[in-house]
Amino acid sequence: MLRVTRQKFQILLVLMVVGFIVTSCQTTPQPAPTPTKVAYSTIKSSAIAYDAVMGALADLDRQGKISTEQKSMIIKYGSKFWMAYHTSVDALIAYKKSGGESLSLEKTLSTLTAALTSFLEYSAQITK
Repeated sequence: MLRVTRQKFQILLVLMVVGFIVTSCQTTPQPAPTPTKVAYSTIKSSAIAYDAVMGALADLDRQGKISTEQKSMIIKYGSKFWMAYHTSVDALIAYKKSGGESLSLEKTLSTLTAALTSFLEYSAQITK
């Protein structure tokens, strides 16, 4: 089994944040992506980042490197992300079903991104 140290976790966290930023930005001029494509990309990359960081945190917990209070906060931030994730998925489905006329997909994706950012920031803070 792969053991995660705090240093490896911090490197992983930095790579995940950079990857999330890179996948969210365009580097070459291209036609504007559709709202649906942006939503899929945002939802997918946030889920990948969450899963990788949560896996690393679980490994640190198994090693006894995370306190009960920190674990409680991880669960709190993780739950907020998970709720925002499912809300974004539901908003995307509603957006597609309505032909893009009813829900503010951008607002739900913004909430998702904010929840992921809070989760990642707290995760980085406890591994210092």
